[in-house]
Parts: sequence; C-alpha cells; structure tokens
Amino acid sequence: MINKVSAYIRIILLPFIHCYFVVLRIPTIFINLYLLIAEATSKFEEALKLEPKRHYTRWCLGNAYTSEGFLETDGTIAYSLFKQATQCFQQALDQVI
Repeated sequence: MINKVSAYIRIILLPFIHCYFVVLRIPTIFINLYLLIAEATSKFEEALKLEPKRHYTRWCLGNAYTSEGFLETDGTIAYSLFKQATQCFQQALDQVI
C-alpha cells in the first residue's frame, strides 16, 4: 500500500507541484518586479519635477526605463522605453559637462 501511495505521489502529484511553481509562481515574481520598477519610474519623474537639474536623478530614471524595457514583451514599447532611457542618459551627461 505504501509503494502505491509513493508511486502516486511521484507520478501524479510531483509534476503538478512542479508546474505550479514554474507556471504560476515565476510570473508573479516578474509582475511584482515590473510594478516596483514602474513605481520607481514615477518617483524619479516626480523628483525631476521638483529639482530638474539633478543629473543623478535623471540617470536613475534612465536605469529604470532600461529595466522596464528589458521586462517588456512588446518590442515597440521596449524600443520606446530604451529610447527614453537614452534621452535621460544624454540629458544627465549634458548636465554634468
């Protein structure tokens, strides 16, 4: 009887548990990461409205746009995010020089 139960667990339950962690848990990690980056982006944009001459804030905003672009699945949206990041980096560099 114990061998039948352990075989049932190995054959039926373990693949189901594995699928749960692979399919259901990992996307929630990416969703949470995406939400955190989006929140950081909005905070950096707010900070730039208060003090637009802070080059470090603009650089961090560029990093946030870059991170958002890497998580985006749509190529056109990712491209626009990378373009925004490039603009932020260039503006930060222009403020320092």
